[in-house]
Amino acid sequence: MQKVDLARSCDGADLKKQAKEMAAAGVLEKDTLEMVDIAGAAGFFATEIGRAMRSQTAQVYRELPFVLAIEPSELAKGAQAAELEDRPVVRGIIDALIVEDGLATIVDFKTDRISKQELTQRAKEYEWQIRMYARAVEDILQVSKVRKVLYFLSIRELLEM
Repeated sequence: MQKVDLARSCDGADLKKQAKEMAAAGVLEKDTLEMVDIAGAAGFFATEIGRAMRSQTAQVYRELPFVLAIEPSELAKGAQAAELEDRPVVRGIIDALIVEDGLATIVDFKTDRISKQELTQRAKEYEWQIRMYARAVEDILQVSKVRKVLYFLSIRELLEM
């Protein structure tokens, strides 16, 4: 998703063509090409958030790295830092961040092979991660409205957190 040309149609046929072009250019390894979930990616771009990501009015950041200092108690109950400098840091990379009309939307793409029945339980496993992403975005952009979304490619499900 990082290298997809958002100015193109991003439907299934176009994404397949883009993947082949990336493989030919050496941006995507040819053996990886067969593992790309074209239908899942096309499903995302057909959603409201996918369309916003492709719009000309939204600011889009892909593979956005961040570092966030957190309280020790967020890692272990009752833990404390002796000094401010002793606080643990979380490093991460946000798959996609879409900023439009004062709203920041975080999209975290998941490649887990799950069934729709497993969706809610699997999403719970990502709550802490997406919460850290939201805090980082709030700090970086100084915004208070952050929408958090997981997109499971294999089942083409968008889940608000």
